[in-house]
Amino acid sequence: MGVRTRDQYIGSLRDQRPRVYMAGRRVDNIFDHPLFKLGINSLAVTYEVANDPRYMDLSIVESPLINETISRWTHIQENAEDALVKTKLMRRLGDAICACHYRCITSDCLNAAWAISWEIDRKHGTNYHQRVVEVVKEAQRKDLMIGGGIVDPRGDRRFR
Repeated sequence: MGVRTRDQYIGSLRDQRPRVYMAGRRVDNIFDHPLFKLGINSLAVTYEVANDPRYMDLSIVESPLINETISRWTHIQENAEDALVKTKLMRRLGDAICACHYRCITSDCLNAAWAISWEIDRKHGTNYHQRVVEVVKEAQRKDLMIGGGIVDPRGDRRFR
């Protein structure tokens, strides 16, 4: 599959049948709920762009891992040009929807895990990197979106 469409992305969410609660109440249909619909549609734009001929030069790439065309968001950057193209894609999406569309987190997580696992294996003789390779391959095949959390290392921000 490598590059999903908007409909495939939204269909995959529907297939998951998420159990969601907001403010202590269950939300039975997040797809039509106004507080979720905007986010889902914004993320869906990233799948539209990947299938739009005007953006394909930025949004898709050939994967040497699975030998398929994949989304730029699941690609492991191999050089400075890859990083530059990702930045150009982010800017184009920023012009189309908003500055943050969350797909860059997928790229950042996969690329960080790739580099860090390789370093850990080299230093400690472990085999974490091969596991990361398999996760990256799955993310590429299914055009997955990966979320990440950012934690302030200082802890309580009220204190200097």
